Amino acid sequence: MIKKILIVVFVLMNLYLIYRICHFYNVRYDKARNNKNLPNFEFKNLDNLTFCKDSLKKKTEIILIYFNTECNHCQEELNQFVKNYKQVKHLNILFISSQKIEELQKFYKQNNLCKYPEINILYCDFQRFQHYFGIATIPTTWIYGDNRELKKKYNGEVSLSIIIHRIESDN
Repeated sequence: MIKKILIVVFVLMNLYLIYRICHFYNVRYDKARNNKNLPNFEFKNLDNLTFCKDSLKKKTEIILIYFNTECNHCQEELNQFVKNYKQVKHLNILFISSQKIEELQKFYKQNNLCKYPEINILYCDFQRFQHYFGIATIPTTWIYGDNRELKKKYNGEVSLSIIIHRIESDN
């Protein structure tokens, strides 16, 4: 009899755990799917200073890319921005990562990104990022209009020409 009770308790505990996990991911998914406006985020720049929504240039589009310095697709996206810097420097360009600030600082120096002041490399811990933008693969790119409304979200690598075309087609 005790064995049956233990089995029932074990099964019920597992069902509850499965429910909690599914609920957690559904909340995150719904948040990302329903978030049509740029959230009031708070990240850290490479000097460990706060970078928030109010830090952005007004009346210009925002390109936000969730990335990892070791991701080849992410590096290719960054290289496209660097190669075409004159064409994109009027935009708010944010590369955000959950890696340690030290790793991001090293990446910044290795890629000589100080030459490109409009390309912002920012840190945000994984849970906080999910709170703002929901679950994201690496890389994920969000394009927000100058009105701070979401124009398009791309999962995976996306070429700069597609991003620019998306911005120009809505203007």
